[in-house]
Amino acid sequence: MFKNRPDDDGSGRNGFEITSAEIIDDCLVIGILSGGCTGNTIEMDLVDAGRVSETTVLQRDLKLFIDNTELCNAIVGKRMSFDLTSLRTQNKEISLNLERWDGQLIYTY
Repeated sequence: MFKNRPDDDGSGRNGFEITSAEIIDDCLVIGILSGGCTGNTIEMDLVDAGRVSETTVLQRDLKLFIDNTELCNAIVGKRMSFDLTSLRTQNKEISLNLERWDGQLIYTY
């Protein structure tokens, strides 16, 4: 799914900008901006590449996908929280590389 799901289906409804990303407890909270009316129907999926890069600090690659059916010309913001516990390894820390976000996010557990 990480590689095979298209970022953009050509309709323009999948376009977004990540405005914030932070780890709070065991969750990754992501804020986005996208076209829409209210943002209430925007759905977000966080997908893991399914591999761990073994560097000094283990790393995982993540990608955010959205499905936006709102057909308004306004720009709306939305925040969503994703549970990170399934990404844990034997170590007590992992670095998360979120596509479209500059910098790494360190998840300590």
